[in-house]
Amino acid sequence: MIEMPTTITAILPPEIISHIINFVLTPADRSAVALPPAHIATKTFLSLCRASHVTKSLARPLLYRHCAYLDSIPRVRRLYETLRKDPTLAQNITSLYLSPYVEETSAVAYNNGRSKLWHICSLLLALRPSLICLILNMPLRTMFIGENLSEIRNQLRQAFESLTMLEVFCSVQDELYLPMIDEGTGEEIFSATTYTPTWTLWPRLKILGLYNVDAARDGYFFSYLAAMKNLETVILTRADCLEDWSWEELDAFWKKTSANKDRGLDIILVNTQGGHRVDEINLSRNEAGMGVGVKTLHVSTGYYADEDDIELCQKWVERNMLAGQLIHTWS
Repeated sequence: MIEMPTTITAILPPEIISHIINFVLTPADRSAVALPPAHIATKTFLSLCRASHVTKSLARPLLYRHCAYLDSIPRVRRLYETLRKDPTLAQNITSLYLSPYVEETSAVAYNNGRSKLWHICSLLLALRPSLICLILNMPLRTMFIGENLSEIRNQLRQAFESLTMLEVFCSVQDELYLPMIDEGTGEEIFSATTYTPTWTLWPRLKILGLYNVDAARDGYFFSYLAAMKNLETVILTRADCLEDWSWEELDAFWKKTSANKDRGLDIILVNTQGGHRVDEINLSRNEAGMGVGVKTLHVSTGYYADEDDIELCQKWVERNMLAGQLIHTWS
């Protein structure tokens, strides 16, 4: 009597099993920046990692590539510890959603805050050779209030500065507020002559999303953008002082100051319809694709319009960025 094999690995070669496992992901799943822990694909990959050595070897790279969704400090810590034991896994993580901050009072957060930030810094440094896309949801402007964390805040900035492979970045809650800190006085060093936005140090950056930037005509924001040779699209959510510019003036400024004369820039303005400080516009680049294109997008409010505009806009941008949708399809 012939004994029948009892497992899939006994009857199928690894190539076929790999093909089957790859079909766990739908096209939308593959486009997403990171799938959350509750997603069926994440759960399936975890189960496959525990099923056998064969399925683990095939599913684990997909788990790290598509499911790096860190919405708590314990998840940050566990991923860092895993990468410390096996640094080769980091090469699979090209996209990351990082939202680790749990609201606490400053008094409780002091000692824990140092440890939290250390783990975040260590993780970012471990991922710097491979990370291409980062969606960040951290309240950098408020999470340090009342805390003397000067040294670790500088280390956090340096960790972000090291992410030179980034091509896509979105800061959901602010403009990536990371000024250097005087470790003697604890005061922020934040002047035009001493401060450079961290994102200007990422030479490969193509898509940049920021919240509530100061886009004033007498400021430096558009000068920073013009200096970035590969930047193609900027998503500005509830930006300040855009009304200082006419789009013709901004287009002329860009053509004059851009570090790369062979490309234009698309600017996406996101706000609720009543929150926009500029008139609705859908201005394309010129026929050669040069100059500045501008488009206003309206975030829908509820029937009673009683939701907070800030939270509505932040969640809308985060949702679209996480889905990996092409920006020109946003509406």
